[in-house]
Amino acid sequence: MIGVRIRRERHEQALTIAELAEKAGIRERTLRAVEEGEQHDPTRSELENVAAALQVPVSSIAPAEENLEAEWLDLVQTAMDSDITKEEFRKYILDEKEKRQKKEK
Repeated sequence: MIGVRIRRERHEQALTIAELAEKAGIRERTLRAVEEGEQHDPTRSELENVAAALQVPVSSIAPAEENLEAEWLDLVQTAMDSDITKEEFRKYILDEKEKRQKKEK
């Protein structure tokens, strides 16, 4: 959905992908991949640069819930790429949840 929002805003401003990529300081190939849905998780700085180039708030092209989703996916991917096992990861999450619950009491 981020790519659709960027494309719509870019079209409204009559910019080509090349023009927007140059204004945002990112590679045209990256921007094209985001717009076409091939890259679903642009970095926060890429989003900020595109939003600044379009002169719109980041939230207009990447609502918070989509950013949160990407952050969770990044976290899970990082865990999967590390030496941690699923059981260790699950235990860590449960331990942290328990600590938080004790703090709240």
